Amino acid sequence: MRIRDWQRLRKKVELLQARRRDISAFGWTAVGLVLSAALTLFPWLPAWRALPEDQQLEFAWVTPAIIVAGVAGIILAIISFIFAHLFANAERQTAKELGDDMDSVYKIPETHQ
Repeated sequence: MRIRDWQRLRKKVELLQARRRDISAFGWTAVGLVLSAALTLFPWLPAWRALPEDQQLEFAWVTPAIIVAGVAGIILAIISFIFAHLFANAERQTAKELGDDMDSVYKIPETHQ
């Protein structure tokens, strides 16, 4: 095996090790944010309606804040899962290329059989 081939394979393996795999975990955290916002909104709305009018005006910012948090969570979750999928595809492609390279290095030429 030539040193150049070995270095090329080693570089690909090192790239596989260096990749971050916590993107989907961030996506699931964003899903938790969405669920928390939804579970907060349902009891908040009846409680807010039960407040006197002056306190309703004082706490009028809470409902939009909960909705914004939920929408932000949805957006972050979608983006995170898309990137996690793209990175997983790239890893699979790199692993396939690495396997093909390893097969080509160890392939016995037809003339030596």
